[in-house]
Amino acid sequence: YMDFWSESLLPEVEAYDNLIILKTCSKALGLAGLRVGFAAANRPLTSALQAVKSPYNVGLLSQAAAAAVLEEPGYLEDCVQALLASRRELEAGLRELGIPYETLVRLPGGSLNAQADPRVLREILTGLSRDGYTVFDWTVTSGDDGGEGQPVPLPPEEIARNALERGEGQSSPVILLHDSHPFTTTPEAVRQIIRAYKARGYRFGVLTADTRPLVFSDWWDVLSGD
Repeated sequence: YMDFWSESLLPEVEAYDNLIILKTCSKALGLAGLRVGFAAANRPLTSALQAVKSPYNVGLLSQAAAAAVLEEPGYLEDCVQALLASRRELEAGLRELGIPYETLVRLPGGSLNAQADPRVLREILTGLSRDGYTVFDWTVTSGDDGGEGQPVPLPPEEIARNALERGEGQSSPVILLHDSHPFTTTPEAVRQIIRAYKARGYRFGVLTADTRPLVFSDWWDVLSGD
């Protein structure tokens, strides 16, 4: 989503032998129906990717359309500005209706953030807080994606049991669940999770800007110094 920011790492791809930058053409360019994007990296990395990628993984027409759009930087800028204007219009409309525009941010990556440099994460969190944003993320993995090697879909009872055991001791657990194929047992697991947590005295509510920041516990403990 670099198109919505003033900086880009694309000029750095030649400087590192382990850097690959992925860019989608679905958002700013509005080409979601073409299912196309690209990767930028140095020559050795791109040669390795070319050697192992599936043949004809992107249709010729999709490639031609995306290439034509990417060759028109003025069109890209017009698209970005139109989207930003639409966002401002939506924010203003919500305020007029008395609906608060919540400044909530969910950090991407979830548990993968535990592998990042804590100093970088602290800087990100500090900056977001300074700008008035509330950061949250899931703090409990339900395991409904078979993350530990189990075949999916898992029995709903197992998913619910995971959520309860892994949320033990947390005052405000945020549970990661998936709602797409093939996780067909997750809806029933959700019902079991809600009933079980309510039986333990928990209440369910909507995340708002007044909610205490919630992030993945593995690295939040490191950042907070606990």
